[in-house]
This record gives sequence, C-alpha cells and structure tokens, in this order.
Amino acid sequence: HGVWQIKSDGAAKPFAILPPDSIPNDVVFDAQGRLFITDSMGGRIFRVDAQGQATVWTQSPLLLGAPDPQPPHPPFPIGANGLAFVGANAYVCNTDLGTVVRVPVKADGSAGLAEVFTGGPWLGGADGLRADAEGNLYVANVVQSLIVRVAPDRSLSILADAVDGLDSPSSLSFGTLPGQRTRLYAVNYATISASIPGGNPQPGLLRINRDGLDTLATVWINGIQVGQAANMLIEHRFDATSALRFGQTNSIAVRLRSVTHAAR
Repeated sequence: HGVWQIKSDGAAKPFAILPPDSIPNDVVFDAQGRLFITDSMGGRIFRVDAQGQATVWTQSPLLLGAPDPQPPHPPFPIGANGLAFVGANAYVCNTDLGTVVRVPVKADGSAGLAEVFTGGPWLGGADGLRADAEGNLYVANVVQSLIVRVAPDRSLSILADAVDGLDSPSSLSFGTLPGQRTRLYAVNYATISASIPGGNPQPGLLRINRDGLDTLATVWINGIQVGQAANMLIEHRFDATSALRFGQTNSIAVRLRSVTHAAR
C-alpha cells in the first residue's frame, strides 16, 4: 500500500508507504505543494512530506464508508474518495454515504473539524472530485454515471449523464494549458456496465467544455422554459422577464444534450 513516483521517462519507484489496513485512493497536491492521499477504508486523509513519510492529517467517522456493504457492492467500505482544495478548505467525497465533506485547513496546515458540506441522491456513488477557479466542485458519480456540479452555495446540478456518453466516470481533471482550463476531462471507468451480462462497457476519456452551452441546451427559470441554444460558439440571450420572481429566490436550470445522441 502506498504511492509510487513515476518520472517523465517512465521510471517508477515506491515513494510513500501507507498502513496495510488502508485503501489509498485519490492523490492530490494542495496550493503549497503538499501531498495528500485519501484512505477509503479507514476514513483518513494522509499527508506525505518531501521524504515520503506519511502521517494522518485527519480522520473522521464522516469519511468512513458503509459498515456492512452488501453485493453488488465490493466486500469492503468505500468512504473517503475524491479530494480537492478550495481556499482554506479541503473537500472530500464519501462514496457510500453520498456526501461531500468539508475539512478546514488551519493557518499552520493542520486539519480542522470535518463537517458534511452537502449530500443527496445525486451524490450516492461520488468518486472523483475537482474544483474550478470560481470554487465550484465537480463530482464524478461512478454508480449513477453522472457529473454533478456543487456550487459554493451548496446547490447541486447535473452537468452530464449517461446520455452524454458517461459510463461510470471515476476521475476528473481540468486542462492546465492556455485554452484548456475550462475543459473538464472525465475517465469512464465502465465498471458497472462491464459487470452486467450483455453489457456494453465504454471505457475512455471524455472532454466537457465548460465555457459554453455544448451544444444543445434548454434553459428554465423557476420551471418555465425561457430559451434554447444550438451553438456553443455564439452568445445567447433570452427574455426571462415573465419567469422571474422579483424580490424572491429564483432557480435556473440548464439541460445539456449530446449532439451525437441527438443526431441519431
């Protein structure tokens, strides 16, 4: 159990050894270059120093998985999974409990008290986790084949689903080069479809353009449809006057459709 270091020439060697009762999962650097590893079995997050020494950064019951998993669930709990740092907080997916847990990062780098940030049916099976520059979280749901966006106000929205080609997405990453930083990449793990007799697993790498309505989209405000878009490369404006509730809370929903599926 542990983390391997792989150089650009492909040379690999063990870097950090973790306890044998752990299931290392996500591996993430924070803004200060410190390395963190989630442990899906023990409800822990490890921090690893430059010499490869791992210590428990935080441990919480909120990061533990289901205590008595039943088939078709694997014969072990899957708790702490995807990890992302936003400002002075760490966010962690709990796959079994369907939650995103927030852990404050203190000024000295130690962990504060963990709390449930959000949860719900769309997060049951939450796996990979990444954040954008605005503080939105993106959750890959490996069980329901969803990518769910969690806004800073804790509201949830579905960014993509199986209709868009998702097949048990597990890992997420934003592009790092200029022109790619609003592109979200998702790995199709395809674990569920591969386990179904006669299934049609679709493992692969998908790209989601987050800077436009790609490409077919319908927009509702307070449950009232106000417009449709059919081209992500141009700006769309809709008259929403009749749908708005002035002086009250308004809800906006955007449904994206896959061009590939719509053309079939």
